[in-house]
Amino acid sequence: MPADKPVFLQIDDTATIALEQMPEILRKFAPGDICVLELKAARWPDYVRQMYDWNRLDTVIFDKTSLEAKEIPALDTLTHLKTLQFEKSDYDAPALARLKIIRQLHHLELSGMTNADPILKAIAGSNQLEVFSAYNWPCDSTGLSYLAQCPNLREIHLTATDLTDQDILLLEKMPHLRQLHFKDTRLTPDCIPYFRRLRLLKRLYLQDLEWSTWDKWQLKKATTAHVDF
Repeated sequence: MPADKPVFLQIDDTATIALEQMPEILRKFAPGDICVLELKAARWPDYVRQMYDWNRLDTVIFDKTSLEAKEIPALDTLTHLKTLQFEKSDYDAPALARLKIIRQLHHLELSGMTNADPILKAIAGSNQLEVFSAYNWPCDSTGLSYLAQCPNLREIHLTATDLTDQDILLLEKMPHLRQLHFKDTRLTPDCIPYFRRLRLLKRLYLQDLEWSTWDKWQLKKATTAHVDF
C-alpha cells in the first residue's frame, strides 16, 4: 500500500536495524513513496539499487559513503533528482561530471575533492542550479568562473578555498546571488570595494579572516548585506 505522504528514508550502517533487514523494509514502499534518501554507509549496498525505480526521489545524500566510478552512471535514472549531496564521501569526479542529470540539479554539494573542475565545467551555464556548496576543496578563480556562468545561482558555500581579492569581481556576473559563505580564503581588506558592488547580496559569511576589527567594520559599512565573521 502506498504511503500517506512522501517518505524521508535514512539508511545507516551503524543503526540498530541490521542491514540484512533493509530489503524487506524497502519492499513496504511503493515506487512513488520515497522522496529523500540519505545513505550513511561505508559501502554501496546492493539493495539500494531499488532506488532507481523510485520515481519521486528528488534528494539523495551520501554521507561517508564510497562510490565506485562504475556505480555513478546509474544516478542518471533518477530523472526527478533536484538535490545531490556528498558529505565526507569518496566518489569519482569525472564520472559525476558525465551524468546527464548534473545540469538539472537545483542544489549540489561536494566535499573532500582535490579537483572539482570537471564537475564545475559540466554545470557551467546551467539555468537550474541555485545552491552550490563545496567543502575542503581549494576553489580558485577557474572554479569560480564556471559558477559565474550559472545565472540563477542564489547561494555559494565554499571552504578551504584559494580565492583572492580579484576573484570577487566574478560574483558580479551572478544577478540572483543572495548569500555567500566563504571560509579559509586569501581575501584581504582590498576586496571591500568589490563587495560593495554586490548590491543585491543579503547575507555574507566570511570565516577565519585575519582582519583587524577596523577592517571588518569597514566591510560591514560598505555593504547592505548582513555580515558575519
